[in-house]
Amino acid sequence: MIISHKYKFIFLKTTKTAGTSVEISLSRFCGDDDVITPISLKDEAIRKLLGKRPQNYLDFDAQGNEYKKYFNHITAKEIQCVIEPSIWDSYYKFCFERNPFDRAISLYYFLCQNKSIKFDDWLKNKYTNPFLKKNWNIYTINDKVVVDFIGKYENIRSDLTFVCQKLNIPFDGYLPKAKGFFRNDNRPYYEFLNGEQMQIIRECNSNVIDLLGYDHENQNNHKISILEKEKEKEKEQPQNYTQEYYNQIGYQLQKQGKLDEALIAYAQAIGINPQKYWAYYHTLGGIFRENNRYREAVEAYHQAIKIKPDFPWSHYHLGVVLEKQGKLDKAFTSYQNAINLGLTII
Repeated sequence: MIISHKYKFIFLKTTKTAGTSVEISLSRFCGDDDVITPISLKDEAIRKLLGKRPQNYLDFDAQGNEYKKYFNHITAKEIQCVIEPSIWDSYYKFCFERNPFDRAISLYYFLCQNKSIKFDDWLKNKYTNPFLKKNWNIYTINDKVVVDFIGKYENIRSDLTFVCQKLNIPFDGYLPKAKGFFRNDNRPYYEFLNGEQMQIIRECNSNVIDLLGYDHENQNNHKISILEKEKEKEKEQPQNYTQEYYNQIGYQLQKQGKLDEALIAYAQAIGINPQKYWAYYHTLGGIFRENNRYREAVEAYHQAIKIKPDFPWSHYHLGVVLEKQGKLDKAFTSYQNAINLGLTII
């Protein structure tokens, strides 16, 4: 979720609509006074590589206790209760929504990634639970839409471009890959779902379907799978928005001596496919370490070293974490590896 005083907008972040990708990309344009709420630590590693992090989302209550005034997936009603009325009334408010049939499948894989529950059981026993947070509640108040624009996940880059042009934000089309590694069945929803399951989803999302025309029978492209959609996007824009494109930009900038700009381009390439790059895992290890999540930090540093074994700082910081865990022999080995690779400050 972002409140930008610089560009006078409020981005309400819905769930399973690539909201994290949008948030990371828009964070690049935020000023020092803007509100940026935290995202998962794995995704914060991508944002940190781009030079941004959460800011201005905390406040203090009457007793002086710190609390999160703004947070991930905060609803319009919750924002309206804590923000100046003049800001709420005058700022451009927008969000994204997704085909409910496809979103239900994505939500299942995200929520049940480490569980053995079958989709049909989850759909009938969990998805229908009224306490399961629906996107509708994020951008409506008393069932009335209160945002100025609802973009569609299926057209996310073009719809975000429309918003940014309206707000004079210099958006370059960049959307990193965030939270996109959970789904292992990329069949189109009409193949995945049976008639009964589609009816359940339709009944639970009748308001969204009516508002945005997401009825299954009216989907002109409903026979295109997710992977085919991605291929179509690549055909439309073969040169832009790929990791190769950003790596090439970074290389050209580096040759010109524009190192700061080159680093940003390389960071953008990492965001497209973070699991390929050692720098992502090295940064992620540091974020886990700062949050005292040492086991996950060790895993991240090990992955960074696996990809790039000759970077001494990964070995050094792995040693720091292992030492904090009391694993002194392993810590000594990591420190020694760092020294052997040329690190001299230990």
